[in-house]
Amino acid sequence: PAGTVPFGPPPVPREAAQLFTNHCAVCHGANGNGQSYTAAYPGMPAVGNLTTIRKSAPELKQSLREGRGAMPAFHNKLQETEIDSLIHHILTHFQQQ
Repeated sequence: PAGTVPFGPPPVPREAAQLFTNHCAVCHGANGNGQSYTAAYPGMPAVGNLTTIRKSAPELKQSLREGRGAMPAFHNKLQETEIDSLIHHILTHFQQQ
């Protein structure tokens, strides 16, 4: 039946920094500080500053997978390994600047 046999090899997870640039920086800013064109748009809800936010990895994963407020859900756009690598990137790169 359709959908039971994978088509080709599984996709290779993309590098976390590139994933952040492609999916997150538009709102959270290139430096993760919540300063971006989108964040400055009139009427836009507050955008999280990833350099100061203090969420656990499971909380970040839930936000990435399911979305939160104006943030879209990424469970249909990213593989679990990509979500995990993004969380690691946020926790190790942005929170140590």
